[in-house]
Amino acid sequence: MVKRSADAAAGWYNGPTLMEALESAASSTTTAAVMTGVSKPFRLPVAETYKSDNGEWLVSGRISNGSVQIGDKFLVQPSGTAVLVHSIKVHGTEPREWAVAGENVEISFGTGTNASVLENVAAGDVVCPADAAVQASTQFLLRGLAFEHLLPMPLEVHRGRLKADAQIESMPALLDKATGVVVKKRPKMMAPGAYGLIKFVTTVPVVLESGQRVVLRAEGKTVAAGVLE
Repeated sequence: MVKRSADAAAGWYNGPTLMEALESAASSTTTAAVMTGVSKPFRLPVAETYKSDNGEWLVSGRISNGSVQIGDKFLVQPSGTAVLVHSIKVHGTEPREWAVAGENVEISFGTGTNASVLENVAAGDVVCPADAAVQASTQFLLRGLAFEHLLPMPLEVHRGRLKADAQIESMPALLDKATGVVVKKRPKMMAPGAYGLIKFVTTVPVVLESGQRVVLRAEGKTVAAGVLE
């Protein structure tokens, strides 16, 4: 299992041990996941933004998709602020020419950025390429699970460092949890444990994409969670 048997009766087997097979499978799975993420357009959700003692404008966060290298030009959405990558640090301390999906980075956009630009960037924004930019929106459809009674009501949408005021407009349908088939159209409310479609509108444009997981909170409690359509 862990090491090869010295028993002569097992001499016919020249394949990997169980541990070797498991490690190989895990490595292949991890490599495939990384390669899938790297092949997508660059996305860096901003966790923090600050200015260093020498005047550099820095953002930090975990790269969710794609790759970045020094000299790359990006936009920060939803403001549309144009930026140029001057330096990269991985995991806070390691200078690097490049970084890829899954790595925590600190990126410098240089010293030439003025205060008015800094005001346009905040935690929850997304750094992305201009030719594959994330589009900000105010209207979203969530396929999710209710933890509390849901009605058309004010609440907050959360994803990572993003926090935005929002309003549930309607519940277009209740769905079967196993099959996703519509079991009731346009319910007036969703009870705890119900699964369905939730349409919500944010008060300001925010950067969210289809397939991302978000949490809805109201009065200090998580009221629903799910995946954006």
